[in-house]
Amino acid sequence: MDMKDMWMQLAGYFIIPVFSFFTLLWLLRHRLQALIRSLGLQGRTETDLDVDASSSDTEIRRFCAAQDPSVFSETFTAFFKQLKEDQQLVFGLMLSEARVGRLVTVAQISEVMGLQRRPAHLQKVMRNKAIMGINSAFCRTFRTDVLLIERQKSEMDRRSNIYRLPDQIVVLLGDWK
Repeated sequence: MDMKDMWMQLAGYFIIPVFSFFTLLWLLRHRLQALIRSLGLQGRTETDLDVDASSSDTEIRRFCAAQDPSVFSETFTAFFKQLKEDQQLVFGLMLSEARVGRLVTVAQISEVMGLQRRPAHLQKVMRNKAIMGINSAFCRTFRTDVLLIERQKSEMDRRSNIYRLPDQIVVLLGDWK
């Protein structure tokens, strides 16, 4: 066996695995692109996706304009009564802070829910479960896509979130409760 034959045999052992690896990468890339297209996420960035955690001002204004204040108050009372105790506490905190124009931090929510001594990942899960429960109950009760509690990135520390109630909904609630 001469050097050329040895080289061709040796190259064959490396070419096939490298070829199949790049083929696999190509297939995964195309499957991922198809999934992104099917979800309607092409051309969007992480910050675009984070905006979806809140409703647009137009949606909120349209929702508030369509509500009769007396009917809204009665329906909102029924909505509030169906919430669990921890969700009621979180919403009470959110409403009291929104009336004075302040945003609610994750520490405040954890404190009102009594989670200060629990591990951070457990606090996060329980906070998100409560907030998602409030938002989903609100959407079910009022048959809307408008979120009651909006999430925003903190200005000081972009890793943490702050929460707020939309001003139009706070005005619509008036002196409820």
